[in-house]
Amino acid sequence: MNVIIIGAGLVGSSLAEELSEDNNVVIIDTDYAVCNKLDNRLDVKVINGNGANIAVLNEAGVNDADFVICTTNNDELNILSSIIAKSCGAKKTIARVRNIDYTSSFINKRKNIGIDSIINPEIIIAYKIIQLLFIPSSKNFTLLASGLIGFFEITLSEDNDFVGKTIKDCDFPKYTIIATIGRKDQIMVPSGDDILYQGDKLILIGTRDNIFEVIKNMGLFDLKNILVIGGGTVGFCLAKYLEESHIDVKLIEKNEKRCELIASELNNTL
Repeated sequence: MNVIIIGAGLVGSSLAEELSEDNNVVIIDTDYAVCNKLDNRLDVKVINGNGANIAVLNEAGVNDADFVICTTNNDELNILSSIIAKSCGAKKTIARVRNIDYTSSFINKRKNIGIDSIINPEIIIAYKIIQLLFIPSSKNFTLLASGLIGFFEITLSEDNDFVGKTIKDCDFPKYTIIATIGRKDQIMVPSGDDILYQGDKLILIGTRDNIFEVIKNMGLFDLKNILVIGGGTVGFCLAKYLEESHIDVKLIEKNEKRCELIASELNNTL
């Protein structure tokens, strides 16, 4: 693949190093000293320039790029660079965006303006914490589509209420399905008449709220009160997701103005 990385900080340079083994990588950065250091260390093409500049992008081969990944510390530059790269012929663009206001504003319109994926590191961390809180016994749990869709694998224990029931009698919420059942050495695509047994490995897909409801019904989750310390982006997102799941949340933040802002955005968090 042909990959262009804009921004040679820790994230950008680490990506370049990982991808350079099997791909054609070009990295762009405005800092000459950083570019010179990377040029001596990595087997990639290094360009000293502005990633939002069309001439610089053309020099990097944007028209043939399979991916343009924007990882600078400037959200606006990452957004602009992605849009320009897409308009110049890049197949896929990915922008690192840390400002949650930008993330929520662009999430549904990003493809219309030329951004295929937006990645917010703090939101990813919040998702991971949610996963640990809600499904400690799950082997595999992933939130997709900005946390709206849940995908997880769970092994049914002997005392699980669903053991011995047919799927149609399990009363799953709407928009929640068992995609596959793993039983011994077999993988099955189930029907409503299939009976669930102890040891079955289920892969479920559904909306986040409905997946959480299934988790509660399976007896995997019994949290009622959670204290979040820190009102940064991670703490704010965590509190927001928890209160949407009808959990009592208390959040502690030392900055008074930040507290006022968080209080105006959340409904049931103390």
